[in-house]
Amino acid sequence: MKIILLSFLCISTLLSQTILPVKIDDFSSTKSWWDYHRDGLVADDPQSIINGKGYLKIRLLNPENSLECNVGISERQSIYSKRIKVLTTETRVKLLNNMLPGSRGWGFWKAAKMGKADNLAWFMEQHLEGKPKFSWSRFGTIQKKRVDLKDIAIKENEWHTYKIVRDLNSKRTDYFVDGELYHTSGGIAPTGRMGFHLWIDNQVYSRSKGIQRAAWSGTSEMVVDYVKIYSGYNTGKSYPVEGSIKVYEKPLVFGNGTNNEKLIDQEISVLPGKTIVLMSVNAESYADFDRPDKLTLRLSENNNKVETAWHGSNNNKINKILELDNSSDLLKLEAISENTPFISDLLVLNSPSGKVLLNESENKNYSFISNGKPVVIYLSAIASESPGWNHIDKSTHDDKSDDHLSIEIDGKKVDYPESSLDGNRQFGLSDIIVVREHLPAGKHTLKIYVENKPVLNRVLVFQE
Repeated sequence: MKIILLSFLCISTLLSQTILPVKIDDFSSTKSWWDYHRDGLVADDPQSIINGKGYLKIRLLNPENSLECNVGISERQSIYSKRIKVLTTETRVKLLNNMLPGSRGWGFWKAAKMGKADNLAWFMEQHLEGKPKFSWSRFGTIQKKRVDLKDIAIKENEWHTYKIVRDLNSKRTDYFVDGELYHTSGGIAPTGRMGFHLWIDNQVYSRSKGIQRAAWSGTSEMVVDYVKIYSGYNTGKSYPVEGSIKVYEKPLVFGNGTNNEKLIDQEISVLPGKTIVLMSVNAESYADFDRPDKLTLRLSENNNKVETAWHGSNNNKINKILELDNSSDLLKLEAISENTPFISDLLVLNSPSGKVLLNESENKNYSFISNGKPVVIYLSAIASESPGWNHIDKSTHDDKSDDHLSIEIDGKKVDYPESSLDGNRQFGLSDIIVVREHLPAGKHTLKIYVENKPVLNRVLVFQE
């Protein structure tokens, strides 16, 4: 009997194969789905886009009014149609200077003919010297001729998290700042295809005057901690539990930028015996733009506790483990964050006679001896997409050039979609495979098949 318990964002249609249900970029690496814009004089500035260090920094330097000077990121086309009923984005941003002539912002956008806004839901501010009518800072929702705008004062040199939820089911668009609902565009939810954009440029926009460009000397800059885009209201997911598997979740959650925030605070019913907690966390540092991330994971019963931590200032392992020999039937699990660490997955195993048979981080041929009781096989790894992957060009969706991992037990490949990791679905995020097997007593072999260059975090075998 074999039970496979993981499915990483299962894909069933051609649309969902190219439009990921969850896209997360914490800018620890370069993601292929973005179009990186360096238009006009921006192309001459080697510091216009800094990426891959745990943050994205963009700057516009000395634009001229004879050119469109634009720096930023966007999805390659307007890919989100009305088939996606609930479309959400969350972006944590810090603006580094006062608004200079032009515009800057982030959110969902689509232009109609002549560049006029047709469907959009975003945060945007713009400024034109001596023209108060064209200088403003707003949330904006547009659905063709229907427009809803709400002024907001966006403060420079402060981190804030901005969230947009376009909901076609309830026909509304909600705007949140730092987790608080700031504005609702009731009755307006853009139905046209849109894509995510984040930018700084030297252009001011209006329906009456069209595009007006500005020239100035200096820099306009912003730093971005992360961008999440997802279909639905929540990114996280819980999976069925059975046997020794007590908690199996993929929170896909960031800390909110504060200290001592409890991302996880729950009591877990267990049996006296051995308890194992496995978690994958990405903690980053942000140069001088913010303090480093930190996450502390703690498992406790009464006065008996074990804990570990991830520090963004250190070169941490992504996947860590806690082991506790517990005597009670109720444990407390806490994950306490400072700043914005990211939790991708969590697994809690418990059994009265539980035993770790294998715990490795190096890919090789493994063997272990079981006593005939069920075992849980756990694999944590990072798989990246095909080079140059993008939503529109199907030739870039080559399953031979992205990273893959799969498992072979006793010479037989576990050949199910749920028991492998696929870079063209995972996109550089840490993910896990969890397999519960009933194996006969004796020696067994475990082999991990890899294609290209995935990163193995951990392989573990737990006997119930």
